[in-house]
Amino acid sequence: MRKVSVILGFKDWGLDRLRMCIESVHASLSAIEHEVVVCDYGSANGQEVSRVCSLAGARCRTLATDGGWSRSRALNAAFGVTTGGIIMATDADMLFTPSALT
Repeated sequence: MRKVSVILGFKDWGLDRLRMCIESVHASLSAIEHEVVVCDYGSANGQEVSRVCSLAGARCRTLATDGGWSRSRALNAAFGVTTGGIIMATDADMLFTPSALT
């Protein structure tokens, strides 16, 4: 099985929800080599986003913006640092059951 990269674009959304999303991805892919990459697209609390990602086991790529939101730019920035052969994009408001992604 190839490594799976799960990417999330994020900006100023609930940090608890981000943490739960990351944790649910890890739980759902626990039997498969994987990584979670979050692109913080200019959140006002960028240091906290980075901290939550780190604690939840995700890499955080911070992208400076002009203040607007672009999901495609955020996902492309995350895509650019993935290492998996399979890439899946999701949103921070998604929670996965333990068998959903396998």
